[in-house]
Amino acid sequence: MAPNYFIYNSFHRIIAFGLYCIFCFVSCESSIPSISLNQPYVIKVTGKNYEWWIKHPGLDGELNTQDDIVQIQDISLPENTLVKILLNSDDFIYFLELPALQQIGSAIPDKNYFLEFQTPHKGEYDLKGNQMCSYTHASLLGNLNVLSIREFSNWHSQNQPK
Repeated sequence: MAPNYFIYNSFHRIIAFGLYCIFCFVSCESSIPSISLNQPYVIKVTGKNYEWWIKHPGLDGELNTQDDIVQIQDISLPENTLVKILLNSDDFIYFLELPALQQIGSAIPDKNYFLEFQTPHKGEYDLKGNQMCSYTHASLLGNLNVLSIREFSNWHSQNQPK
């Protein structure tokens, strides 16, 4: 009788641990808003005062709400994800370039332009920008940080507005 009880008890502990691991994985993955295979992950990139202002949707999955995450100069994105960048400007004409992805776009006041692409594998890629005056301001140069889904989820939850 004792060996059967031991096997029965161990089996339930393994099942409970497995369910716990699955719950942790699913809750981590689901904290990223609006990332799906069918819809692009949309961010807004605005040229303002010779800087790139990047807005990510917060937990509600919508842009331009109270819980948006704001970055300046660098863009963080999950790997292997369809991304759509809403590109605009608050003051001057800017150009945003992601050379590794062969993407370039214009940011013009009162106009909205879009860049759409699939993020590559995890890594750090150049983000180049310049202003129409043809002088490249250092604040327009940054990085595209492509993170694993788990790392992006952690980044997203750590950067929620307080």
